[in-house]
Amino acid sequence: MQYELSNEVERIADEIIGEHLPDLDGRKISYFFIVNLDEKTGQLVPKLSKGKQVLAELDTDTGKKAFRIYKNNETTGAALWVYKHAWNLLTPDQRKALIHQQLCRLDFDLDSGKPSIIEYDVKEFSQIARLYGGWNADLDIFLKAAKPEPLFEWLNDAEAKGKVKVVKPTAGNGKVTEEAPKSDLSSLKQEVAKKRGRGASAGAK
Repeated sequence: MQYELSNEVERIADEIIGEHLPDLDGRKISYFFIVNLDEKTGQLVPKLSKGKQVLAELDTDTGKKAFRIYKNNETTGAALWVYKHAWNLLTPDQRKALIHQQLCRLDFDLDSGKPSIIEYDVKEFSQIARLYGGWNADLDIFLKAAKPEPLFEWLNDAEAKGKVKVVKPTAGNGKVTEEAPKSDLSSLKQEVAKKRGRGASAGAK
């Protein structure tokens, strides 16, 4: 694997931080491409984990840290690593969504400035969501806030072969509908921001 500093990812991240995540403004975050090449052909290939393509990785202290310190002369902060193969396949909106998703996982201690990584709001199987809808508070908020069409439905090639349209369950009743339920997105953002410990200003945007 090869690693490259990415001004492209940094530019998009700066826009997202300025618009949605002001609590990350001024924090030390480095942005890289991971160039994963096939050893035999030298061609750019995807990074797979358990049969699914990995889009990006976020870290504060991993084996890649030595490269980050060497390139940036820094010992604290976080790093976002984006796989170049996946990046080349993403649309501009998908790229923005990916970076925004990863930045939402970052939290910096107010006193020490030490970064940590937050777990995703929801871990769930699509089958459970289809059958039971928003059966818990986290999933209920997630489904209400979701757009009708997923950005990344192309990623799982095995599921995408059938060209099946992903439909959203109406939260709480387990029934399937092709329309996402209407919701007050402003209040949802505030509630999610409060749960994640974000400031009121970040949640209100």
